[in-house]
Amino acid sequence: MMESEGFDSRVLPQAGKESSAVADFARAFVNSAVETPVNGALQALNKATGAALPDLHICAAPEHSSRAADEGLTAGALVDLVVLSKFSRAAMGELGGTGMGGQALRAGVVGGIFTGLLEPSDPDSKTFLKDRLENFGVGAITLGVVGASAHALNLTEFLSANTLANRVALGAFAGLNGGLAYAESNAILKQHQAFPELNETLRDARDFAGLGAFLGAASSARALTNERFIKPSAF
Repeated sequence: MMESEGFDSRVLPQAGKESSAVADFARAFVNSAVETPVNGALQALNKATGAALPDLHICAAPEHSSRAADEGLTAGALVDLVVLSKFSRAAMGELGGTGMGGQALRAGVVGGIFTGLLEPSDPDSKTFLKDRLENFGVGAITLGVVGASAHALNLTEFLSANTLANRVALGAFAGLNGGLAYAESNAILKQHQAFPELNETLRDARDFAGLGAFLGAASSARALTNERFIKPSAF
């Protein structure tokens, strides 16, 4: 079949790639944000009560590895963390005080709940409780360090101003520390070794720093939106 004038068939493969990337991201996002935490909680409930509630199956994550799928998984987990933080903040209030220790404590509780309760573990494991407690420890240490770092960095003169650049830098530094804490706590608590592999440490530090920078930018954008469009009298 002859191609019509002006039509370039080379566009089709690229369009197909873009469509596939969007589908990978969407499937991974829904799986991470909805299916995974629900099944993690159901798994814990079944183990604790002896019930046999079925898993939720609405959207399986892509079986192949891709950047879009990885970003979708990360974005879904971030949404869960933000929602969990909102509920936890309402429940905990100013638990531990308003200083660095209090912020680390509250962030650690959120991280522990996220990884210890909502993250599924090996269903065939003979040490289910131990596995969940290890996950809780890794999550609590990681976000506890992020919370403490963010509080400490926010007190420094060069990062205290509420600007986009400062929020991004603060998030990146706090995330970097969280990535290092994640690598070390994961090595000690789950791999039972003193130090993580260097490539794992660098990868985790990079990934957490990137996430922190993104959250810092989002926080700055939200603050700017509130400043422009929300009147103080509304509160």
